[in-house]
Amino acid sequence: MIRRCPRCQTNRSLEELLCQGRFGEGECGWPLFDILPSHPAEGGVASTANQKGAGGVAESDTPRLCRNGHPLALGDFLCLECGEPDIVEGASQRAESGAMPVVVRGWTLGEDLPVQSGESDLRLAAKDGITGVFKHYRRGIEPEVTLYPSLRSLDADHSIGLLDFGRHDDRAFEVWEYLPLGTLGAIPADEKSCPEFARDTLHELGQALHGLSQINLIHRDLKPANVLVRTREPLDLVLADFSTATVSEFDLQLTYSRQTTRYAAPETIAGTCSAASDWWSLGVMILEMLTAGRGFEGVHERAFLLHLVTRGLRVPDDLAEDWQELLKGLLTRDPSLRWNWTQVERWLGGERGIPHGYAEEMGEIATPSISLQLGGRTWTTPESFALAAVESEHWNEARDILLSGRLATWLQERGNERDLDHAAQVRDVGGDTSLPEDARLALAAMCLNEHLPLCVKGDVITPNWLLAHPDTAWKWLDSPLTQRLRRWDREGWLVRLKERADRLRHRVREQRIECDEAQLSAAMLATSLPMLENRWDQRRRLYPEAEHPALVTMAQRRSATDEDLILLISASSSHFRPAADVLDEAVREANRSQVSFQPETMAIWFEHSRADIIKKVDERLAGFSRCGRQVPDQWADDFRQDRRITLARALVLLAIPADEWREPPRQEYARNILQFFHRRLVNGLQRGGLVRMTIGRTTARLDLTELGGPARPATALLETVLARQGQPLSLDPTPLLAEPQREQRL
Repeated sequence: MIRRCPRCQTNRSLEELLCQGRFGEGECGWPLFDILPSHPAEGGVASTANQKGAGGVAESDTPRLCRNGHPLALGDFLCLECGEPDIVEGASQRAESGAMPVVVRGWTLGEDLPVQSGESDLRLAAKDGITGVFKHYRRGIEPEVTLYPSLRSLDADHSIGLLDFGRHDDRAFEVWEYLPLGTLGAIPADEKSCPEFARDTLHELGQALHGLSQINLIHRDLKPANVLVRTREPLDLVLADFSTATVSEFDLQLTYSRQTTRYAAPETIAGTCSAASDWWSLGVMILEMLTAGRGFEGVHERAFLLHLVTRGLRVPDDLAEDWQELLKGLLTRDPSLRWNWTQVERWLGGERGIPHGYAEEMGEIATPSISLQLGGRTWTTPESFALAAVESEHWNEARDILLSGRLATWLQERGNERDLDHAAQVRDVGGDTSLPEDARLALAAMCLNEHLPLCVKGDVITPNWLLAHPDTAWKWLDSPLTQRLRRWDREGWLVRLKERADRLRHRVREQRIECDEAQLSAAMLATSLPMLENRWDQRRRLYPEAEHPALVTMAQRRSATDEDLILLISASSSHFRPAADVLDEAVREANRSQVSFQPETMAIWFEHSRADIIKKVDERLAGFSRCGRQVPDQWADDFRQDRRITLARALVLLAIPADEWREPPRQEYARNILQFFHRRLVNGLQRGGLVRMTIGRTTARLDLTELGGPARPATALLETVLARQGQPLSLDPTPLLAEPQREQRL
């Protein structure tokens, strides 16, 4: 058994939680804990597809296998080992693909597009005379579906159209407008270096970014490869690939993810983003056009990012003055001072002398006489030394300089007040043996250079880096590292990650949830909510019903938080009931209630969440509907009263045809009564929570804290209420005896 990495497309062993294959110039590092195990390509799946009779139909004795080659027992609808469905139907479809094209929601899939993508497969698709690009996401990769309403509201003149979306073959897909002229990056550099072309590009993309800002949408990955050409004469450009986009109503938003390309704004590398980040990316694109890419030739990507985040980008002096003014406005490091459409539109209109914040922040620092040696070179400022120290080739030597005390001594010898403060901080960090040695150097470098993010051996620490190095990640997170970062108000995303991990550990202890430690450790490093949701969907199909009260509550929530999803993913299988057990119970309940029940047919409901199943049951029972069978009708009455039902009984109720559920006659009076109380409830809700929850010494409302005592604290009462347990709970008599009126109010 192996796991296939969706990024580097290599087969990895089951022991690898993060892909150790090669991708580009470095290690792949793709998280594999949510990739389903499978057999190698030469395994049983291919041979099974060939076990056909002369007429192209599988023989009756053909063994049923899942897509990954595991044998399926009679009656199994999903593989209990990997969660994949039966292979026979899919293999038959592939065998006939030459004669019968694949159709997904009316889209007929065509040829593959010659585009390399680490997250999806791209194919042409056609529907009703419209040609689109079918983007089929790889397993383990999920798009942010909450953005779809915003994406569909974008101006079609400057953004690619989203035609359709959904799921196919248990993978997410999107269908986008097809533009055959390709991307902006494919246009020759000589043609793009023409000032007229750069001006037209600025106008097109400036209007596009202005449109995004109108709906508080940040692209976060603006680069030539993500700009498509609709027409060349006149130039018409549209934005594409919104897979990293986010909605933000704030000027500066904290984020777990970091952009790490040459077009990234300094703040995105530091773990924040804003609408101004896209304007920086546009500035880099214009600079690259005007210089025909000369400034980026042969640049080491990691060294460039470190230089970018600490010193910004220098605008070449040999450019025309008007272009220098534009680039200085767009490449201002302070997002609040960076140009946006307001200034760019004025510049395009011919106005010059528009204020910008570029010149003030790029001043040179005087070089003192005292220096320090590193890597065979002499460094005269703490900022430049810190930048050199975090490079991979200097890392070990710089760490020795820190641990030996030479760095603190050098800072002290410099003598000025700022360096003396730095010397004290560096000496404190270097001598803290509770910190890993590499973490000490990373903190010391951040202390010396306020623009430098947390780095190790030339790599900027990002969530993906943590997933690729889980052992190092937890050594750092379990140390006082995040406490220092919190005091310095630096790397807020890492501090929040540690706080989330602490909250999860506390919940595991308090709620007594048994977890798979390896799975929990890996999941707590994950920052992608769609990925966590996808992993829980996969597990829910195999284990649809939780038995632990806290997990039941989490599974029933319509919008689970990332913490809930991590616990649901990591909880031991002993806290859940397998799908086969739920179906067996449903069969027994159906036989007892004389309901026709087909397990293979009803198993499709496991594709839906428990909340969706309960909602469907509620719709069937609307208006006090009854089916005429005593046992199911009693279940329906109990559900209306308690709002609770087992998953097996819910499936049995759904197995009864919808037309058999009929509303009893003469229900108008009861309906009017319910509508009356509904109006009263709505009026109470509209008054606001603070009015409804007013608590006084004589009111009939009590705060739970008034009932908490030494034997049973208020937090325990609250958790019991939220868990909706059926067992009675005794109160601590101490608070009632202390104030007799409290018992009367109760």
